[in-house]
Amino acid sequence: MRLQAIKRRCLDTKKFFIINGQHCQWMSDAINYYRIVGIWMEDDWVQDVFALTDKQMKKLIVQTEPRKEAIFAEDYPAIGEPVSWAGAVWAFEQVLYAFDYNGAMLYIPEAWAKPANIEGATDYRLVRDDEGNLLIAVYNGMFCDAMLSPIPADIAKRISRALTELGSRPVYGAKDDMNEGQDEREV
Repeated sequence: MRLQAIKRRCLDTKKFFIINGQHCQWMSDAINYYRIVGIWMEDDWVQDVFALTDKQMKKLIVQTEPRKEAIFAEDYPAIGEPVSWAGAVWAFEQVLYAFDYNGAMLYIPEAWAKPANIEGATDYRLVRDDEGNLLIAVYNGMFCDAMLSPIPADIAKRISRALTELGSRPVYGAKDDMNEGQDEREV
């Protein structure tokens, strides 16, 4: 759990949602969920735990919500469909983490993933909450540390289209099997 990164995410959306799951808590920025470890949160404690000023608190929504779905239980076994890490790309002036789900791409902004230990994750799973929203569950060992929302499909489609277009162009100065024997400048 990266408390300062969770604070930045929640300040960006101006929402600190405490999710009381089964035997554990999650902090949400209204988009993503980050498991809280080692502390039990209450609405009144958000200001002190995150060192927020009175001025900041006046601009925020802080609320607690009970959620009983299996995805919010600390001890549930890995559920959902496996998703594989595909890499990172630069698009829309930010780094996006790409995940492959059965040949289809899902993207998560790096800023949303910072509170989770996504680089050290041992497993990624595609799950849905009770409202049907897609989430990528990030596992570190046996526990899910975060559930991150992929960006909307229409934006993801534009990103994939642009990357495909760029990737199909020849690279200046590169020799490959198709251009063997040609001058590198003619590629």
